[in-house]
Parts: sequence; structure tokens; C-alpha cells
Amino acid sequence: MSSGTISWIITSIAQITMFFLLVWWVALIKLTTSILTLILGPEYKQSLFGKHLRNTEFTLDAYATFVNHGSFGTVPRVVQEAQQRLKDEMEQCPGSWFFYKARPMWNKSITAIAKFVNADPKNLVFVLNATTGVNTVLKSLDLPEGQGIVVTNQTYGAIYKTAQDVCLSKKCNLVVLNITFQTSDLDGSVEFYAADIVEQYRKVLKENPNIKLAIVDYITSASAMKMPVSKIIQVCHEFGVMVLVDGAHAPGQVPLELESLNADFFVGNLHKWMFTPRGSAILWVHPKYQDTINPLVVSWNQDLGFQDKFFMQGTQDQTSYLVIDSASKFYYELGGMNAITGYNKCLASWASLMLATEWKTEVLPIPESMRAPFMASIRLPLEFTAAYGTSCQSEFMIRRDLFQRYRVLTAVCCIQSSLWCRISANVYNTKEDYMKLADAFNRLKHALNTGYKPDVKIIGNSLGPSPAESLTCINQG
Repeated sequence: MSSGTISWIITSIAQITMFFLLVWWVALIKLTTSILTLILGPEYKQSLFGKHLRNTEFTLDAYATFVNHGSFGTVPRVVQEAQQRLKDEMEQCPGSWFFYKARPMWNKSITAIAKFVNADPKNLVFVLNATTGVNTVLKSLDLPEGQGIVVTNQTYGAIYKTAQDVCLSKKCNLVVLNITFQTSDLDGSVEFYAADIVEQYRKVLKENPNIKLAIVDYITSASAMKMPVSKIIQVCHEFGVMVLVDGAHAPGQVPLELESLNADFFVGNLHKWMFTPRGSAILWVHPKYQDTINPLVVSWNQDLGFQDKFFMQGTQDQTSYLVIDSASKFYYELGGMNAITGYNKCLASWASLMLATEWKTEVLPIPESMRAPFMASIRLPLEFTAAYGTSCQSEFMIRRDLFQRYRVLTAVCCIQSSLWCRISANVYNTKEDYMKLADAFNRLKHALNTGYKPDVKIIGNSLGPSPAESLTCINQG
């Protein structure tokens, strides 16, 4: 046997041994954590939030800093493994899976998520994401020519484009309600916001009697503001206006009571704060509209009931829906909403104040009761607006520079002629992550001051005079 062959055998044995030792070590850590959690209670698991949880429960890149969970989420290791088992089972016998197994599992997942959001299971279906859910509702409703839809200048860009497209095709009117933040370059108090926003809706609906549908964010994307949804719904219904709640960021971040919310429609992503795989969201429809709402894809069950139609939309991999049990189990094992909120809210609050101090700027002035628990927006120093502008291209370029230069991932948004950084906090984050974010922006600022010129065309601001322009930026979630 040649020396090369012997060397190859030794190397292969060493690699296999290291692999099994790593698997054994991870399994031992998880077993130890489970035993200690059982003995000491959920407080022990919560004491492991942060770096330990990131290293043991998630598969995030160890060399990157993630402070943007709100855009795309991340899937825990245990949920990835559960989904892979289902995929393996599906491939072992596809016919059995699609004919006999998929629907009972789908029904079970509907029941599980219904319990989490306090909804009647019969009023829920799965859709790929919140954008798909909004498209489904808007393209199903009969909106005669001349009627209208109202959105705000904080409406997520993909949703605005959907409303715009529907209004163009149906010859309806799109009305944009403008929400202005009393930032440091504007004088005023923020204490009026909740009541003021509600009254803005009342005023717009009085002035536009043909409005038939309002699209209302539960939590706004760029500004991370928790809207007074219940009061807005009440005002809309006073004027006979249907309400579609865009709850993209709501499930897992705020308690939900869908049956008592009194909305007409609700969409919410599960992949953001519920730890499910991407491609899983819910659509809740009031029973009086269920005969009207149809899936975007017409298939075999189109003549059957509400849930039947949404279950069957051609052959597709539905495993992202079917691991909700595993995702919700992971969520509750962390201590549930109280424990997760306790950690995330404190971290997001600390980080936002630290960043505003470090950059000598400000946290977006929103009343405490209206702040999203797990997110916050902080104004970036003026050097960034001067160098990058405030267009959608600006947001893309500055995010790219941060990642390519410093391996930091965050959201950057344009609000009222300035660039803002929207941070997210989750159970795997630590204060160190936000210190790295602060340092990355400081280093990029230094590069700008010493000659670096980003390859971006300086054009108008994305939350400027045109409401449409404010809503066209690249997806940040």
C-alpha cells in the first residue's frame, strides 16, 4: 500500500472521527440543557439567551453580525431538522404523502396556530407570506369603479404596489394617509400620536366617502410603530369600511386575539417571529367573506369550502406549514411570549439608545405604548444621507457596504428625508452585536470622510413629497 493511500485513509478516519465528535458534543449540550431546564425550570433556559442560544440552537454564520431578524427571520436547528424529516418522508412515498398524509397534518397545523393567535380554526388558512395574503384579499374583493382603498405612507412597499395595481385595474381610487414623525428637525410633541392617527383616519374617511377598504399595519415595517389597530378598525366600521390588517410582524411579537380584533381580514407572517421556515403565513377571514375570498391559484377544490380551496393549489411542498408544532414548541420552551418579550424588548431599547448616543442622533420619536417590542429605528448621521442620498438605491447600497466591508446585516430605511437604521432584537442577540453595528457605521463614516465615494446616484428622498415614491423600495421586511 502506497504512502499516499495510507495518508488518505488516516485523513479520512480523522475527518469522520471529528464529525462524530462534533455531533456527539452538540447532542450532549442539548441533552444537558434539557435536563437542567427540567430540573431548574424555564428560568435556566432564559439565562442562556444570547450567544449560547445562537451557538446551540441556530445555524447562523459565526463570522457575521445579525441585527435584522425582522426582515427574514431565522429557523432554529430543531425546526430545520423537523422539516427535513417531513421532506424525507414525502420523498419516500410521494403518492401516499399527497393523497393521504398532507391534509390531516395541514389541519393539525391550522389548529396549532389558531390556538396561538386565539382564532377559530375554521377562519384560518395558510398562505406563503403576508404579501400573498394581501394579494389574495384585494384580488378577490369586488370593488366597483370609483370606490377606494386607503393606505398610509408607512404601508409596506409590496402592499402599496398591490393596492396600486388593483386600483388601476378596477379603476378605483388609492388614498394615502400621511403620518409625520416629530423628529428633531421638526418641532412638536409626540404625545398626541395614537389619538391623532385615529382622528386622521376619521378625517380621511369623511372626506372620501367612496373608500371601501382600509389596509392597516399592525406594526409598520420601516418605522417599527405599533398602530392603534383596534381603534382604527372601530372608526373604519363606523363608516362602513372593511379593514385588512397587515400583521406581517405581529405573530410572535405581540399577543393576538384575532376573533375579538373585529377586523374583516388579517394576514401575518410566521417566519419572522414564530421561528417557522420561510414561506409560511396565515390569512384570517371573517366568515361573512369566506365565500368571496379565493386563492390566487385556482385548482381542483375551487368549488368546495374556504379551507379546501386554500389547501389544494396544485402540487406544492407544504412542509413549511407542517412544522408549526415544532416551531411553537421551541417558542414555548424558551419561556413563551413573556420571557421572549422580556429579553428582546430590553435589548432593543438599550441598543436603540446606545446607538443614538454613539451616533449623536435620535431614536424615532414614538410614544412608548406604540413602539414595536422587538424593533426600533435610529437616525443615521447626516454624512450617510449626504453620501448615499435617500432613495431606494441608497438603502440597498448602504446595506451592501455594511455587509461586504464589515459583515454586519441590518435594515436601512428612508424616513422624512433622512436615512435610518432599523434594528431587530431576538433571543440569540447580545449587546455586543449592536456595539459591532455602531462600530461598523462609525468605520463606514470615517471611510466617507476620508475619500470613499459610494457608487450611487443621489436622487430624491423616498419619504418625500410623493407618497407613491415612499413605498417603492427594495424588500426589507
